Amino acid sequence: MVVRLLNSDDAFLKQEVTRWYSAPDARRWMGDLFDVDQFVGRLGRPAEDHSRREHVCASLGWVRFDRAGCPVAFFGGDVKVERVWCTLDDGSTGWKEIGARTLGFTYVVAPDHRGRGHGYELVRAVLDHPALCDVHVLSCSIDRDNDASLALIRKFSEFREDIDESDEKSLFFKFIRTSETSGRTVEALG
Repeated sequence: MVVRLLNSDDAFLKQEVTRWYSAPDARRWMGDLFDVDQFVGRLGRPAEDHSRREHVCASLGWVRFDRAGCPVAFFGGDVKVERVWCTLDDGSTGWKEIGARTLGFTYVVAPDHRGRGHGYELVRAVLDHPALCDVHVLSCSIDRDNDASLALIRKFSEFREDIDESDEKSLFFKFIRTSETSGRTVEALG
């Protein structure tokens, strides 16, 4: 079984991911503000600098394929970092990163492939993927009523519920990676 990082030319795979997010239950969990076409359209493209304090470094997405080579699950989101405009060490002015690079992510399993472990295997593979070597925090929010997604993320000891961010509708989860352990140790959440 294969997991592949999407690139901007993966039209068929992007179409499949869009179809999965368009299923009624996925639309319910993602909410009305989630624009799947915009989200999927930016996957695999280089970062654009819009001179903002919160900078999108990359939009990454991975697809898992089953034994027959069919795409069955997706994991992806935006890698962001906070930054400030300041005088740099060389005397010039420019942006300086001041926070950890964070991947805010979402995942979905194709409706006809759910309950077979594809989501778990995809998340496990992504946590170890080299494209995340500079990402220090992975985070997601899950609707409190989405039992399947909550069960999936809770299978990973790396993810901890972020009580400070959670609210009446959603639970928030974070995985804080350390460089010494390549993302395998969770530091205490403040």
